[in-house]
Amino acid sequence: MSAVDSKTSLIALQGMKVASRDIAQASERLITGKRINRAADDPAGFAQSVRLQAEIGSYNQVRKNINEAMPKAIQAGDTLNQIAGYLVEMRSIAFLAKGESSADKIATYQSTIDEYFTAIADAIALDPVVTAGTLDVQVGIGTAAGDSKTFTIGSVTQATLDPDGDVDVTADADAAIGVLDAALETVLAEVGKVGAIQGTLEFTSDYIDNTILNKTVQYRDLTDADMALEATNLAAAKIRQDASTAVMAQANSMNRAVADYLLNGALG
Repeated sequence: MSAVDSKTSLIALQGMKVASRDIAQASERLITGKRINRAADDPAGFAQSVRLQAEIGSYNQVRKNINEAMPKAIQAGDTLNQIAGYLVEMRSIAFLAKGESSADKIATYQSTIDEYFTAIADAIALDPVVTAGTLDVQVGIGTAAGDSKTFTIGSVTQATLDPDGDVDVTADADAAIGVLDAALETVLAEVGKVGAIQGTLEFTSDYIDNTILNKTVQYRDLTDADMALEATNLAAAKIRQDASTAVMAQANSMNRAVADYLLNGALG
């Protein structure tokens, strides 16, 4: 084999090696749809993709926590609104008692007020958030440790609404009205807090959804393969592989021809 033929064979062999590698890479990307399938494909890009995956996972957990907390906040708001409605009715009844001279009617009014208090107690018992006065939920807008917030409202119970049992229209309707006014203000203050909590959760939920969308787009832009480009790369690599194979075959054929010629000459 001449030096030229030897060099040509080596070049063709190297070309086959590179073409085979490019075929394997393009085929893998077309099959997986991913440009980065391992760290070797793009070390910096691979590291960034892992960071994006971690961030997306964290934001998804935050969204899950918010979705779990939102119904609690809504229920707390409904409970407080229901209690406020009861207090408004009780206040109206207390005013009726204030202008009533019939002891029997006043006693009936008091009985109705007591029933409303029982209804308030029942409503509170079904809502642990209102009773405890706290709503725990992670609402961090970042992914760092400690990104959490505990929402706090005032505890609302029958004891806090009528601390001394003064809502007794049979004894003093004016005093009862005063207690009910204070109770209503207490409840309305907590209604405002719960409304603010709901607003914060909704705003944060929208922010998290947008962040997840943006991070997901970044991740896909970074890792997804350009299918048209990879198809072109695959076709080009196959052409190079075929060309290298043809060159190798031609070189081998020429080497055999030279060997046959020399052998035939020697045997003359």
